[in-house]
Amino acid sequence: MGCNIVFKCGHQVCLPKKEGGLGIKRITEWNKIALLKHIWNLCNDSDGSIWSTWIRSNLLRGRNFWTIKTPQNCSWAWGKILKLRSLAWPKLKYIIGDGMTTSLWFDNWHPHSPLVDSYGERFIYDSGMAKNVKVNVLIHNSEWKTPTTQAIGWHPIIEVIPSNSNPKLGQKDEIVWLDSPNHKFSVKVAWEQLRRHRQMVEWHDIVWFKNAVPRHSFLLWMAVQQKLTTQDKLHRFGIHGPNGCSLCLRHNEDHNHLFFECSYTKAIWWDVCDRCDIPRMTKGWDEWIRWATVSWHGKSFVNFSRKLSFAATVYHVWQERNARIFAGMSRTSNLVFNQIECIIRDKLDLMRNVVPTNDNKRIQRAWRVNNIDS
Repeated sequence: MGCNIVFKCGHQVCLPKKEGGLGIKRITEWNKIALLKHIWNLCNDSDGSIWSTWIRSNLLRGRNFWTIKTPQNCSWAWGKILKLRSLAWPKLKYIIGDGMTTSLWFDNWHPHSPLVDSYGERFIYDSGMAKNVKVNVLIHNSEWKTPTTQAIGWHPIIEVIPSNSNPKLGQKDEIVWLDSPNHKFSVKVAWEQLRRHRQMVEWHDIVWFKNAVPRHSFLLWMAVQQKLTTQDKLHRFGIHGPNGCSLCLRHNEDHNHLFFECSYTKAIWWDVCDRCDIPRMTKGWDEWIRWATVSWHGKSFVNFSRKLSFAATVYHVWQERNARIFAGMSRTSNLVFNQIECIIRDKLDLMRNVVPTNDNKRIQRAWRVNNIDS
């Protein structure tokens, strides 16, 4: 079932749970973030890592990281890192201190950077400066100076530098990651910036909550989005077979009927409602989800028991339905409820430090919990 679910839900599984996904990180996007971390370490190698030192000595060999061409015979990882330069470039900013380590022509330190793109190779040639020259050639006594060359256009370059960006002698150049609040690269921040986003779904709190049963939450996640392959869906897919409900044997099976218009499942659900102090109401599936989202919001013991019971009911109804269709096995609604009761009782019995309010005690007694604080 897992493989089919991935195909049915597509990209949605890779969204955070609050946005309707499963919180699984897409490996291609996660790998991109990891490689951006390598770019940050290479450009901002404050600790002198062995990896960065090796890259500079063996792959860059004095050349600028931003302009080196991608070799045809390079490793997969190095090729991927070089391809991500266009993504990393606008996010990395060089703050000039003494100007000794920042490239004048190629690094992102100036409003018009890279200067080689803004002014061209001819400008570099006319300046009489080497391509590997650093920003310190424009600094004199902690102030910006105009080089004494025959090339035109130096004054406009100096004039557009912000007044708060004066050089600071005795202080090393600093590299900042513009998307991060503390200007340091963060995998978490980069992930939030680059991953796919969707609007937060209101129902995530009744599906994913602390101490939930994972398999129950997973199936409820499918059910909330009506992704379960009920008989009516199979018919729409061109898979023809019995369209009737295998539980009540009276009506056709669809999502609303299964949860909980069917007389069989309604009997189970209403027994659960009685134990959880949930009023017996006749609602469609979407109405139940909207009502539960509003009514069971929060982390109280009572709401926890309701969310736990709701997920367990949906799971075991679906299990019973599948057992009848695929295994030819059937149980009465009372036996299914008894199984749900055992699971809920065991989970609630494990809860410690439950505040002994009247509501909490009533829920504990209804589910026959042994561990009731007096």
